[in-house]
Amino acid sequence: MTAKHDLADIQQTLKLRFVDQSLLKRALTHRSYINEHPDDALDDNERLEFLGDAVLDFITGEWLYHRFPEMREGRLTRLRAALVRTENLADLGVQCSLGDAILLGRGEEESGGRERQANLCCAFEALIGALYLDQGIEAVKKFVLPRFEPALQQILRTDADKDAKSLLQEWSQAQLGLTPTYRTVQATGPDHNKEFTVEVVIGDEVYGRGVGHSKQIAAQEAARNALQHIETDANQGAAGAGNTRQRCPYCQRTEGQVKAGRNASGSQRFKCQFCQRKYTPKPNPQGYSGKVRHQAIQMYRDGMSFRQIARTLRVAHRTVINWINDYVAQHAEQSPASSKDPGHSEADKQSVAAGRRKKKSTP
Repeated sequence: MTAKHDLADIQQTLKLRFVDQSLLKRALTHRSYINEHPDDALDDNERLEFLGDAVLDFITGEWLYHRFPEMREGRLTRLRAALVRTENLADLGVQCSLGDAILLGRGEEESGGRERQANLCCAFEALIGALYLDQGIEAVKKFVLPRFEPALQQILRTDADKDAKSLLQEWSQAQLGLTPTYRTVQATGPDHNKEFTVEVVIGDEVYGRGVGHSKQIAAQEAARNALQHIETDANQGAAGAGNTRQRCPYCQRTEGQVKAGRNASGSQRFKCQFCQRKYTPKPNPQGYSGKVRHQAIQMYRDGMSFRQIARTLRVAHRTVINWINDYVAQHAEQSPASSKDPGHSEADKQSVAAGRRKKKSTP
């Protein structure tokens, strides 16, 4: 298959017609091809990639500015970053069949270079740079913005403008009072194609693991993996053994629970038709980190009410009562003198007393 046929085929796929065909060919030429074909009078696509990156930033920023006149600068910046991030541009590269058209060196092709996100993203940005030089900014807008529209809708639906590491940190600090840390546990492969394995750790527990061709990509994958596990645990815990109905953590009713969209991490939220409160299902008490339970007990010992503890830790009120009941019962058996109540409301004392009576009456 000749280069001319390749260019004609990709232009037909893209519904574009370049005046300067050499710009399109350069946009589709990877550095590895130049290294293996030094006699060919070709340049690689890295300079066009640089230009295309800048053009995409500009037209995306302008589009969002006019599209959302009331939106604040910070959210606009995050939306633009989400639209032009590597994963999204690589997806557009796949839609445009750029993987089949890139000129690659043999080694890069044999190692999966046509499917590699970095190559697809680079080729798409270089294509935009070439189109800008060939036909100007309006042609680029006409080509890019219709392709960005579906991606924007998906980002807005799922709050995907927040990256996985940010979402995990928000959850961890709110639920556990801890900040996730990331550690590289493995690095394999040659220098030009290294693959890193990164773990995300919260407290002393590994929550997720990710693999990528850079430490940053691997860390994002680890955070995504952790969020998926958290969501799975929450849904399983909320459903309970053999029960798929949701229970409102505020009024404890199972009927009248309706779906109410998703939160920032993509977890399903519900609204109780009785107390009108919205909530995200929590894991069952045994699924919570031991650190959360320990924090609840320490807050109880410091004199905080059950409801204050539940609000602070974002745990269901009933879960806090169960934890404290278990703690008081166990503490009383081990050392009756040390189980003295630190000074709580009469309602909280009655809840603990009722829990202890229930445990004693259980055969």
